[in-house]
Amino acid sequence: MTNQACLEMHYKVAKTFGKKVKYSSIGEFGFSDGTGEVLFSKRSLWSEWYSSCCATILFQDKWASLSHRNLMHESGYNTKKDIEFSLDELAKVANSGEISGFVVGGNPKHMGEMMESLNKFNIIPINEGSYFSEMWRGLVVVPETRRIILCETREPDNKAFEKNYKILN
Repeated sequence: MTNQACLEMHYKVAKTFGKKVKYSSIGEFGFSDGTGEVLFSKRSLWSEWYSSCCATILFQDKWASLSHRNLMHESGYNTKKDIEFSLDELAKVANSGEISGFVVGGNPKHMGEMMESLNKFNIIPINEGSYFSEMWRGLVVVPETRRIILCETREPDNKAFEKNYKILN
């Protein structure tokens, strides 16, 4: 069992040297609209402050993709097209091979749609394939080891609140 201090260190190192996946909650029409992002890399990928947002993680070869999307707040967002885009981009950079996936989120409807899309495209689920939590979450994805590290907290901006780290796969 990996202790919390070790996981916190891995999380912080991956954030320092990795690529950040962004989500803007301020869209064209204010806070009710937003814009998510999907990145692909051989380096660590990370994103924070998922609440009602969902992340889809795909691994192929030594590459990974990480998304930060919100079904409720992105106009024109389509989960199936999001997965198709990710698969097309992975095909451009990764060698052929098995594609595995995992979904993390705080919106059961969005997570359900993402899981259906993963199944439709024959993406192999990692472990149970998903992790749901109503807490604030941060994620680090390490392509080399195919490791997903989760950080959960009740109040993201309050340093007094304890953060809980865990490995999802």
